[in-house]
Amino acid sequence: MALIKSAQYLVNHSRSCLAMERSSKLDTYMCCFCEYHTYKKNDMLKHIRRHLGEKPFQCEFCDYKSSAPSDLQTHKRIRHSCSTVIENVPEEVGQMSKYYTKGRKKMFSAFIVRTILKVIPCVYCCKYLTKNAEILLHHCKSCFAMERLGVSYNYMCFTCEYHTNNNHNMLRHIRRHLGEKPFQCEFCDYKSSAPSDLQTHKRIRHSSSTVVYIVSFRWISEVILCVYCCKLLTKNAEILLHHCKTCFAMERLGVSYNYMCFTCEYHTNNNHNMLRHIRRHLGEKPFQCEFCDYKSSAPSDLQTHKRIRHSSSTVV
Repeated sequence: MALIKSAQYLVNHSRSCLAMERSSKLDTYMCCFCEYHTYKKNDMLKHIRRHLGEKPFQCEFCDYKSSAPSDLQTHKRIRHSCSTVIENVPEEVGQMSKYYTKGRKKMFSAFIVRTILKVIPCVYCCKYLTKNAEILLHHCKSCFAMERLGVSYNYMCFTCEYHTNNNHNMLRHIRRHLGEKPFQCEFCDYKSSAPSDLQTHKRIRHSSSTVVYIVSFRWISEVILCVYCCKLLTKNAEILLHHCKTCFAMERLGVSYNYMCFTCEYHTNNNHNMLRHIRRHLGEKPFQCEFCDYKSSAPSDLQTHKRIRHSSSTVV
């Protein structure tokens, strides 16, 4: 069936076409060109205009055109937002502005907004937000202009591509953008944006109890330190293997990080490989050759040794 290339006509057709299979309320409007569907008429109208290449909304300040009024408003906020910058400017700043020429007005406006007024723009909705971590955290969850593709997009950063499902992670991320470090060490000048970072710092730099434990009882030869969680672990291969899999402080980036070494950058998905690696750190060689004094940390190394050194065929 031939359709008239009119956006409004196609919107009505996307709702009334009998050949379209609608499984839920979300399929109220179904695009006749692609698989897009929605229950909002305005969304479908904007979508169809993009198919047709229609841009009926033009900016009065430049040649920009858009298929939806919301896109035009966003454009104006970014490119022509003089009123946002100039309103509520402190008196001393207004007096300073007379020294700036018209050509440098945009640069000076940005300076006012970001430095003097202590606000920061959201790159999605173009609103100016107060530089307050709690306010920005709320905006990262509630901003209407952010496209959330899944559960991990519950919190989306207002200025970069970072996203997470955890509010504490987002709060720490925002503080890094703002340069805030509200948690200070009571023993030195160290500051951090998250309490977990401060706890890690204390374990490494000020863990006097660990030092006293080692020096007093002289058990330094019996324990070994995990560089991630700073725990003292018994020098036992099986115990260390379990820790390499379960340590909460290790950042596991993929399947090959199922086992991460407690003292170096080695990582693997295989427990036998990790066990052999740990034994090399400890200097353990539990597998001994019955024909000579050779010892190894893995049975495969012992088998290789036997084939080379004690193979009857080699001797003959």
